[in-house]
Amino acid sequence: MVEEQRLSPEIQRFIDAIGEYFAQFGLSSVSGRLLGLMTISDEPLTLDDMADALGVSRASISTNIRLIKAIGFVDKVSMPRDRRDFYRCSSDPWGAIIRTDMVSTDMLAGIARRGLMAIPDDASGTARMHVEDLLDFCEFMLEEERGILQRWRERVARRMTTKFSSGVRSHDEDY
Repeated sequence: MVEEQRLSPEIQRFIDAIGEYFAQFGLSSVSGRLLGLMTISDEPLTLDDMADALGVSRASISTNIRLIKAIGFVDKVSMPRDRRDFYRCSSDPWGAIIRTDMVSTDMLAGIARRGLMAIPDDASGTARMHVEDLLDFCEFMLEEERGILQRWRERVARRMTTKFSSGVRSHDEDY
């Protein structure tokens, strides 16, 4: 169980920085801070654990944990003989960012396809061209994101193989 008084000032700064980082992309700072907390937690946490650690209301935690769970950042887990809900960082929260973006891009591509069906093939002006560009952009992004996701998975697999075959190594060695 993570308690507020057990979080070092450095860890609190890390959690707050993650919150600020994700806030610039439209996620609430509480959601970002939750992601930061879950990232550094070795064990699953209850809503009360999270509220205590972050110094925010349980209601706010409940709302924000549902959001980051829907994105794929955290998983809901059960504990033997405990009826409370527990959450832990998902096995691939960073890949979840790519997958979420792919779903969003695919939705936009569907909208573009429907838009093209609504615009006559012989329409004058640039409307059809703009929608064709949108669809082409979406298809391009999906191809790129598939490649990024594959390379990410390969990178993680290499790191895990190296970590387990020769001991723990620093991420700095990747750069």
